[in-house]
Amino acid sequence: MEWDIFDEMRRMQEEMERMFAASSSCTSCQGNSCQGVGSIPEDWRPESIPQNPRAIPGRMEPVVDVQQTPTSVIVTVEVPGMEKEDINLTVTSEKVEIDAGKHDQEPDETGRKFHTIVPLPVSVKSQDVTATCRNGVLEITLSKNKEAATSQNVKIT
Repeated sequence: MEWDIFDEMRRMQEEMERMFAASSSCTSCQGNSCQGVGSIPEDWRPESIPQNPRAIPGRMEPVVDVQQTPTSVIVTVEVPGMEKEDINLTVTSEKVEIDAGKHDQEPDETGRKFHTIVPLPVSVKSQDVTATCRNGVLEITLSKNKEAATSQNVKIT
């Protein structure tokens, strides 16, 4: 008997159809997390993934990393394609808000507009902030503080 690729493909298709039928026909879970063969756990379904309540429609949430040193907090944000002129940065003693996008273009032209609010692990001095943007990476260094400060816009160098 000679091997036929089309027979193998039909066999694989039948197997996949059987698996999908088994996962969609489970009635034992009745809306709860099903653990049957071929089922998708409820917490892995897209509708169960929590959405960011701070997100702005049409803007992506950038990748953010927050690190602490003994005297400062360093927030690193990936904003590919952005220059320092494209970024609006607001700092309070408790959070950093980043809003970035090309001002002369619509969101669907570039596909890149970013917004996020980063809660800080400790209180910082909102007046003592340095920010740099190089190659689409924004680095914000904030001095730690024990007393609360007011909100302030920051110029990026």
